[in-house]
Amino acid sequence: MQEIHLVNQALQINQPKDLFDYLVGATTPLIALLAAFFAFCQWRTYQKQYRAMITDRIVKNYEKLSKAQGYIIKHGNIDFEHFRLLALALDEARVCLSPELVEYLKAIYSKAGRLLEIPDLINEKKEQIEEVGIKEEEKSRLIQERKVLHDEKSLLLREFIYAEHYKIYRKLLVA
Repeated sequence: MQEIHLVNQALQINQPKDLFDYLVGATTPLIALLAAFFAFCQWRTYQKQYRAMITDRIVKNYEKLSKAQGYIIKHGNIDFEHFRLLALALDEARVCLSPELVEYLKAIYSKAGRLLEIPDLINEKKEQIEEVGIKEEEKSRLIQERKVLHDEKSLLLREFIYAEHYKIYRKLLVA
């Protein structure tokens, strides 16, 4: 008889005694679900902040390129400060933007570098032409080279005027 009584006591220990025990048992999964929900909300907030940061970088990069392009179109050449802006835009694009944009900015940067060199080359040719005692055929060759440099400068300026870099940046912003 005593054995039956001990078995009944053991069974009663493992059984919930009232509604409170059921609630305590249900709180553990509820807390786990709440923790998962809050973790998801934090992750989503971080993703939005990250996307906003990337968008800001894209816009700042675009502004640098546009500022340099505007100077080139307005003045017909480029100065060192705006050339430096292009270099900064290229460096920032290498860090956080698409490879397609990096290649595009490399091409723009090389064209701007050439545009930076051309006025010095034109002045050098002009000085050589104005030298006394230069042969006529040498003079005509220098005049032709100077004309080629002016044409190259015109072509580079035309490329800057019709550059459609906004299309590449728009793809980045939409993605």
